Amino acid sequence: MIRLFYLTDSLEAAVQASQKLHEAGVTDWNFHVLSSDEYGLYRQQLHGAAPWQKRDILRSGERGAMLGLSIGVALALLLMFTSSSEFLQHPLVAVSIAGVCTLFGAWVGGLFGISAENHQVARFHDDIAAGKYLLLVDVRKSRLSVIKGLMASIPGAPLVGADQTVILPFARA
Repeated sequence: MIRLFYLTDSLEAAVQASQKLHEAGVTDWNFHVLSSDEYGLYRQQLHGAAPWQKRDILRSGERGAMLGLSIGVALALLLMFTSSSEFLQHPLVAVSIAGVCTLFGAWVGGLFGISAENHQVARFHDDIAAGKYLLLVDVRKSRLSVIKGLMASIPGAPLVGADQTVILPFARA
């Protein structure tokens, strides 16, 4: 899926976009609004962005898991080949060590991600802080031109970017 980013100055344009997208079959699961005016979104019954769309939890968690796995495998191999204990040389112990290190790395990475703004929306930080509304619309490639045409009919809501919905741990910010 492709994530389209639209930026608007008014809550009315966001509501109009929501209505048109719902009529076109786009569900709340695939349409979110990111704004500093959370109460306005709630009052207009707009689907606000989820925490993982605001913060970099998933990407940082994936990075932490990969680092944890690398450290866990290295530690397990070190213990298997340097230990004289048969218990520490058992493959199940090695898998357990690698698994625990991976989970710990994912947890620590996620904690770091909570403090970082989502890399896809960070470029719109100043606009959101200034009171604008960022619309995130997830569409299948087959419906991309239909949704772009629909959104082009909404005044004051220009397309400002596009990205993929898959979270790549080493994608550029």
